This record gives sequence, structure tokens and C-alpha cells, in this order.
Amino acid sequence: MTYFLYIASFLLVVTFGMPKINSLNSTLKVETEVGQSVIDSTKSKEDGYHFIYYPDKESILLVEHFKDGIREWIGYPAAGRDYVIPLKEFGIFVDSVFVKAPYINGKTWYEGNFITFPDDTLKNGNRIPYRSGIHRVYHLNGKIKAVVDYENETVQEFDSLGNEKYKVGFNQSEVHMLPTLGNY
Repeated sequence: MTYFLYIASFLLVVTFGMPKINSLNSTLKVETEVGQSVIDSTKSKEDGYHFIYYPDKESILLVEHFKDGIREWIGYPAAGRDYVIPLKEFGIFVDSVFVKAPYINGKTWYEGNFITFPDDTLKNGNRIPYRSGIHRVYHLNGKIKAVVDYENETVQEFDSLGNEKYKVGFNQSEVHMLPTLGNY
């Protein structure tokens, strides 16, 4: 079981037990019975990216972005890296936002506009985000992986060298919903 606690603008992840906090500056290291998560805050406590890594620090479990002390969005790079359209939804906490989420190496993983509408039905207490316009997903090496056009409802995928693999409509999910697996 995982618990999320907010302590002084840091997201503290506690898994199966109480954490031991090793330091508290721009990086917060949390050790639990099953390993450790590292929470790294770039820029200030009120602006920038906040990361939570898997215990081996080989990939990012969670990245969230703050602006003026307000959490704008949250994403899950490791859960989405094998797919053109991430399986785990982004959490969007403002009316509209351009998401530019990084991989662990600092290169862009995902970018695109999200919109929430105040009148929408709540899903687990959160407004449902809608993707708008063109979204881009990148390989870990920085090359384009996919272009998803939400206006024209098309998905275009590229290999890790940037060569086009296919371009299909949303209704052809048997093609674009398969894991891409590889070249990380």
C-alpha cells in the first residue's frame, strides 16, 4: 500500500512503513522497508518539476509540475514509456495547461495541451482532463516517437531513429495501443 503525504511542498511517498528521511534540502531521500524513493525538486519549492524515482533511480515513477506554488499536473513516465498513448492518465489540476514532461535523462518524454471543464462530472474527486490539439511522445534518445492528433483523430508512430512506422486513425487501436517495447 502506498500513501501520499504533502510536507512543505514535497510529495512524500511512504510504502509499507514509515520512512527515514536522510536529508532535507533540494533533494529528499526516503527509505522504506522495501527500498527508497528519491524526491528531487528543481528550481524552488514553489516552481518547477518534482520527481519521485523508483528505488534503483533508473527511471521516474512520478513527475509533477508546480507554478507559483500550485501543482499544475502529474504524470508517470515509466508507466507510459512503452506506449504511444500513456496508459496512466495525467492528473491535471488547473483549467488548462501545456504539459512538457521529462524522462530521467532530462529529455522530453511527453508534450501536449490539456483542458478541464468546470462543469464536467468529477471522477474520483478530480475533473476529467481532455487532450487538445497535437501531442508528441518522444523516445528516451530524444527522437520523436509519436504524434497524436486529437483534432483529426490520428496516431503516427516512429522508430527510435525517427523513421515513420505507420499513421492510423484512433479507431485502429489494435495497431497503436500495443506496447512499443524497446530501445531505451
